[in-house]
Amino acid sequence: MNATTGLVTAVSEGNTNIVATATDGSNVSGSAALQVTASQILVTSITVSSGRASIPDDATEQFNANVLPGNADNRAVTFPPVMRL
Repeated sequence: MNATTGLVTAVSEGNTNIVATATDGSNVSGSAALQVTASQILVTSITVSSGRASIPDDATEQFNANVLPGNADNRAVTFPPVMRL
């Protein structure tokens, strides 16, 4: 915390109280509660791959999704339906 400006930088999740005290010798102070929550780690890229680039008519092919970063909070993906070719 910057003691002059009151600017606070969160460094870890948890709860704390922010206190401001008068400098005029009166010892008057006030406070406010602050809760710091964890930042959400979002997906930055998805690479879709399969074993083949071409398949015969009426064949099936399994596709896989590699989601990055590996520590993203929600790495789930969906494969929405596509029009039949």
